[in-house]
Amino acid sequence: MSDTSTLLYGGIKISNATKIKLLNQGTFGCVFRPNIGCDNKIGNTAFISKVQREKSVSNRESEISEKIKKIKHYNDYFAPILNTCKISLAKISDNEIKKCDFIKKKAPMFANKMRYVGNKTLMKYLESILEEKPSTKFFSKFFDCYLHLLTAIQLLIKQNIVHNDIKENNILFDEKRQSPILIDYGLSYDIDALSTTKYIESAFYVYGYDYAYWSFETAMISFIINKVGVNWNEKISADVIQQVIQDFIGENPIFQEIIDKNETKDFEHSLTNYMKSFHDKTYQETMDELLRYAPTYDTYSLAITFLYCIYDLKLHKHIEQFPHIAHMIHFYKSIILAMPNKRIDSIEAETQFNRIIYNFDDAIEKKRIGGNLLHGK
Repeated sequence: MSDTSTLLYGGIKISNATKIKLLNQGTFGCVFRPNIGCDNKIGNTAFISKVQREKSVSNRESEISEKIKKIKHYNDYFAPILNTCKISLAKISDNEIKKCDFIKKKAPMFANKMRYVGNKTLMKYLESILEEKPSTKFFSKFFDCYLHLLTAIQLLIKQNIVHNDIKENNILFDEKRQSPILIDYGLSYDIDALSTTKYIESAFYVYGYDYAYWSFETAMISFIINKVGVNWNEKISADVIQQVIQDFIGENPIFQEIIDKNETKDFEHSLTNYMKSFHDKTYQETMDELLRYAPTYDTYSLAITFLYCIYDLKLHKHIEQFPHIAHMIHFYKSIILAMPNKRIDSIEAETQFNRIIYNFDDAIEKKRIGGNLLHGK
């Protein structure tokens, strides 16, 4: 059968060229391309569908998407849900849909339509331009990606949104726009809405002490939500605080993979001292105080993401040729290891990172001039 021949899927004629494919699946759903329309027909390859059960997390993603769509030129930074409708996958007889593990029954599902950005994650993009070793051109694009994503975080904060799941594979490089796009708002939340018990319980749905991209504040808040129960007016104990500190430092991958032992020891000491000020606070007061720093949570996640990129791409092995790599490592670690009340936000991160870029450009220019003088140019 040729690629132009037709097949029947749920009584719908489509060509093999537009046969639906499972792109990805996660905790909360599966992503298909082309999208699945509200009429259960196969849609356009320019769009994808994230198929989910009806859950508060999927409802929240739709609400966050509506806020994102109010941002001017949002397509330059985000790929939000364009529309949501109930579908019945039983009407589409396709093997790709069966590959989605959580679809077991012929129960109604919800399809979230989004534009298709591409399949090149941040790491794949950086690998594609790295070649055999880093160059000034590579670092220029590396800088651009980080600054572009800082702008994306700033735009979210203006809408009181925390993405809450910034990591390498939630950043796709848009070849058309030549820029990284933040995707997947399944764990995102509206800071203002955290004042309601139901919403904060949904946002901090699991004790997240061992997720590399979540800060200590998220670990502490999620412990209270999931382990303490509703007695939030009780005083928090020193033992509880110490337990969360030990869980966070002992089980979080960043302290085994990218933060050295001396840095970890210093961080634990500083964090223990910082949290002493909470010994007379209630659980509610503790959460309220730590949520004051929610606008920096994504800055923290992005620092971890780019620090992982530096080490995974082995850029740290080229510090002798490019000394600014050491400055970048120090910069990202300073964000990660800062106490919550001392962590810089995305605006200050942009200012400080631009200094690194300026010094890098200045060093490259001096090196170029020196080379020209050496060769009599």
